[in-house]
Amino acid sequence: MSEQVTSVTFDDVVNVMGEFGITLTLADDEPIGSANLNGYNVTFALVNNTAVIVRADKTTEEKVADGNPTFFLACNHFNAYVHSTKAAAVNRTEMVIIRTECEFIVAAGLTHEQLKTYLKSSVDNVLAAQENVAQLAASLQGNGNTESEAKDTDN
Repeated sequence: MSEQVTSVTFDDVVNVMGEFGITLTLADDEPIGSANLNGYNVTFALVNNTAVIVRADKTTEEKVADGNPTFFLACNHFNAYVHSTKAAAVNRTEMVIIRTECEFIVAAGLTHEQLKTYLKSSVDNVLAAQENVAQLAASLQGNGNTESEAKDTDN
């Protein structure tokens, strides 16, 4: 017997992450939660009951004021090769933040197993993307293999 497709609520997202042993810190009045996973601030959001966004942020040691384009170039290179997850260098704080993000559509509803699979894949992808961008940045700075390309995180 197959599971029934139901609309996805943010409580469903919280419960599935709990099944993985991850407790989300919830926002007061928005369907948003976050957790520290492997040193990355990972945020989960349900947008208008149509999509779930999973986003990982990591603050670098690079000052925005220094104007070093390395992380911006690394994100651009990553985005040229990987389509399931996107990367951006955020310059709205004192230090550059690397943000990786993916989303999946839930508007038509999902089974519990589908939601679980999508959340696991999304978390794996945003964390792998963070590592890829860091490796690309290191290679651009001459601290790694200059022939390095983004690893395909598409599942």
